[in-house]
Amino acid sequence: MIMVYIAILLLQENCFCKPNDVSASLKLQYFEDPSGKLSVSDICNSETVSPGKWINHPVDRTLNFGISNSVFWIRCQFNIQDYDTNQYYLHIKSSVIDYLDIYTGTKNSYEEYMLGDRRAFSERPVNYRQFVVPVKRDYRHNQSHVYIRVASYDGVHESVPISIISGDELRRLQTFDIFKNGLFWGILFFMIILSIALFFIVKDRSQILFIAYVISFGFWSFVFKGFADMFFWSDTPVSNTFLMLSVLGFGTFMGWFSIDFLSLNKVYPTLNSIIKNLLIFMAAISVPLILLDHYRLFFTEFMIQILAIIVLLPVSTVICLKRKVVGSRFYACSWLMNFVGSFLYIGKVFGFLPATFLTENAFQIGIIFQASVMLIGIIVRIYAMMKKANQDLEAVIEKRTAELRLANEKLQELSIKDPLTGLYNRRYFQEQYTITAKIHDRSNQFLSILIIDVDFFKQFNDLYGHVEGDHCLQKIAEIITRSLPRKSDFCARYGGEEFIICLPGTDAKHACFVAERIRVNVLSEGIPHAKSSAAEVVTISIGICDTSDKNEKDLDRLIQKADESLYMAKNKGRNQYCLYNENPG
Repeated sequence: MIMVYIAILLLQENCFCKPNDVSASLKLQYFEDPSGKLSVSDICNSETVSPGKWINHPVDRTLNFGISNSVFWIRCQFNIQDYDTNQYYLHIKSSVIDYLDIYTGTKNSYEEYMLGDRRAFSERPVNYRQFVVPVKRDYRHNQSHVYIRVASYDGVHESVPISIISGDELRRLQTFDIFKNGLFWGILFFMIILSIALFFIVKDRSQILFIAYVISFGFWSFVFKGFADMFFWSDTPVSNTFLMLSVLGFGTFMGWFSIDFLSLNKVYPTLNSIIKNLLIFMAAISVPLILLDHYRLFFTEFMIQILAIIVLLPVSTVICLKRKVVGSRFYACSWLMNFVGSFLYIGKVFGFLPATFLTENAFQIGIIFQASVMLIGIIVRIYAMMKKANQDLEAVIEKRTAELRLANEKLQELSIKDPLTGLYNRRYFQEQYTITAKIHDRSNQFLSILIIDVDFFKQFNDLYGHVEGDHCLQKIAEIITRSLPRKSDFCARYGGEEFIICLPGTDAKHACFVAERIRVNVLSEGIPHAKSSAAEVVTISIGICDTSDKNEKDLDRLIQKADESLYMAKNKGRNQYCLYNENPG
């Protein structure tokens, strides 16, 4: 887009901006009238204004009177020898001069044109956004004179670039001018539409600020170039008011967009607060000045504050570049180009730089370049934001999955474990035994079952209460778990005060060793039991059964045998273990 626009500008420069013979003969002189009371008759009178008071000015440099309350008179002299051309025009390539009185004609008679952006556009002799008046030709002397009176409402003078063009040149210039500026606003409009589409995709606040910045700048350009006077309010001179509003708009939105795009509130909160307060203060001061139409005070105040912001923004950019903030490189590149373009254009306006193709169009090229690069930066930033959002989403999903997995594990654990003792429950014990029995059946190994019962547990509950009874069961469960020699051994709460243990790969002899270890550990714990006849502390009785009969692997049958052994231990006085004997005799 930028290259197409520059190509159009170059075409205009080569085809429509070449000086003709009349412009080549142009001579400029100016005179300062501090009182502002002299008329064109006084200016033409050599007794009032002596020839020595007129100051010659080179044609290749644009007239600019800067800040002054004086009125300035410009005298233009040029030769017209082209009798085939019907009409020539004085063209002042500006749209923002407050008061511009042009007197064209011969030494004896002048035709007056009262122009300026503080006067109605409809009164202009030529329907063109810039100031154009027909030149009255002096056929006797082949030399024409034009006097121009330039006055400012508040002492801020704009540049006065003067040229002489033919009628054909004017028509070509009007056509190409609309096409060129239409292309400029078309590019801005395309960027606005694309930015709006991106906003609806990601809902990023900086998008809205960028859109507002581009719109306000486009409107400022529309007013500054005189198109608003030409198309919107040709009978009402209100351009200066809207010019100040649009300047305030794009200056403010530029600042807010910058700090939001660079995430300055996170990167450097102090600098972020300073710029925000400056922007708020700038708006608070500027709005009353706009309403009171204090153009000079407004731009003085605005330029001071905007310069402060322009100084702070590069500092912010350097900080963001060092901290590798996403999009900061695009921001730096875009504003550097805009700064260069603004510098060249302002230099041309104030007469520091010559009016060339580059200085004439530097501002528009800089803005288009800036907006284009910033749009790319916004897209990159959106991509980074979406990538981070996806990473955050993946992290959240991974966290939720882990939490769900943990919850499932807890649910699984709750479904297989006894809530009081933390041991496996009876159902899970049966499932684990089935798996273990199949493995041992293939490997032809022994397997032992132990059933444990707490002696006189009902009397313990009656004496000490159910809470202490629960604590007693929890302690015994802990002792059983601690007393098992291998990880492959597993136990469960079988019901009430009964526990069951499976010892894979263990014969009856070694099962007795394990049972005795558990019995002794429980006895040594010394849990008081005043109602026990076996001892003064809590004791247990254990029934043992192994798979010495290789064909006997049924759990229910093994539990029955172990249970019989348990009752034998109880009948013998408790606090002991008993091994099931198939042939007791």
